[in-house]
Amino acid sequence: MALLELALLALPFAVFITAHVSLVYGLLMQKPRWHGVAALLIWPVAPIWGLQSGLRYRSAIWIVSLMAYAVLRMAFA
Repeated sequence: MALLELALLALPFAVFITAHVSLVYGLLMQKPRWHGVAALLIWPVAPIWGLQSGLRYRSAIWIVSLMAYAVLRMAFA
């Protein structure tokens, strides 16, 4: 059962990390570029600035994957 729990936790975490990197890249390609650098270091601002700059799909994936990871962490704790 522990292997299944690990696999269920790894999937939303991997999606979250991928969405975060994609969001930071998207923010770096727009002005002001310092939003991308700041989002890399202060991760909770990434979806906020992403939504403001039109990166809605990436921000939604970021938020949903983080919520899924948090729910699964609480379920398996």
